[in-house]
Amino acid sequence: MNRILILPILIFFLLPHATFGASSTVIKCPKPPKNQPVVNYFLTSFTDTTENLQNYIPRDLVLVSDIDTYNYSHYCLRKPVYDAFKRMNKALKKQTGMTLQIRSGFRSYKVQENFKKIFGGLAASPGRSEHQLGTALDLIGTTPGEKLADSKEYIWLTQNAAKYGFVQSYPNETINEPTDTTEGLIANLQATAMQPNINNTPSEKRRVNIDSTRHDSAESVTTGEAWHWRYIGESTAMAMPTGDLGTYLEQVKINQTKKTNKKP
Repeated sequence: MNRILILPILIFFLLPHATFGASSTVIKCPKPPKNQPVVNYFLTSFTDTTENLQNYIPRDLVLVSDIDTYNYSHYCLRKPVYDAFKRMNKALKKQTGMTLQIRSGFRSYKVQENFKKIFGGLAASPGRSEHQLGTALDLIGTTPGEKLADSKEYIWLTQNAAKYGFVQSYPNETINEPTDTTEGLIANLQATAMQPNINNTPSEKRRVNIDSTRHDSAESVTTGEAWHWRYIGESTAMAMPTGDLGTYLEQVKINQTKKTNKKP
């Protein structure tokens, strides 16, 4: 056979299998077991100290695009949450030229167990982290070395995030924002972080958010996290008064129940 004809044929068969140095590992978000009860945890506040999500996994988790993540890590969020974040980030860029990156998203019960073992009282107990809801995310600005609490992006968030359904869960800033000095601990904690099953291991490679322990017990210390934001829906976020998020969400649920039970 003519060599001129052989070359295209070889390319045709070889190209679909070639990786050209790229990893063939497919990263996917975890899926809940088929027998997982259908429970609406969207407005869970954890003010009830007995509240525990156990092994709950949201059914609509989607993988966050690399361009929206810090250090090109792999994170998952519920689809409505990620869609709202993209709208918010687009508005931020249009108005200021700045953008935000996600450095933590959904975190499974097992992952939170690991965080609790390493960080003790600074981390929320397994089953009591907003990250397990798939509606909480940790943010970082694009200026290297700048804490979000000190950034112009944070000022914009405090003025505009509610329009896109996001609220700051713990607004009283009494805890230091995590920095890359935690990298050694995180490296040990996340030795298998980049495995395909990102449900079982933390996916933060350099930075870690430590969930506030404010709802772990009645005696826990209230801490603030400028980088930790939660999606509760546009109308609910816009109507939220100044005060405690947990108390507000409990009242929202009570009002919703009254409306549901109200006779025509």
